[in-house]
Amino acid sequence: MSTRVSEVAQRILNTRVQYAWGGGHGAIPGPSQGLRDGGLADFNGDYLKVGLDASGLVRWFVYLWTGDNAADGNTMTQYADSVPVPFEEARPGDLFFPDSHNRGYVTVYLGGGTQLEIRKSGERVRVSPISTTGEFRRCVSVTDDIEVPV
Repeated sequence: MSTRVSEVAQRILNTRVQYAWGGGHGAIPGPSQGLRDGGLADFNGDYLKVGLDASGLVRWFVYLWTGDNAADGNTMTQYADSVPVPFEEARPGDLFFPDSHNRGYVTVYLGGGTQLEIRKSGERVRVSPISTTGEFRRCVSVTDDIEVPV
């Protein structure tokens, strides 16, 4: 795993931030108040929590890593604003869209077959293995020579 990607991932993991539907989409990337969805997220009280959803996590990660808001928006926007990367050319910091979620879910690839993710209410950001199917994509503005301090 890239040292820089590893440092940013560890910084986020150290916050022990929880899932909150709609969280992570404030004016500045990072944990924010969850939103009402009229369904399961409301039942779980996500609108009462400060946290992140999957696209909010990606937004915050990319912001801390690059100093840029290159991954703004929801999962579909992040998909549309990124470019495909062949599975064998994936590198730490790329976005990963598992097939099982029809591009409605996104994680950050950490390298070595692992991802940084937050899935659902009651969970916190975690590192887990990636699935064997899905699509890697790269934020257009992300380059190999990022030197932004954490």
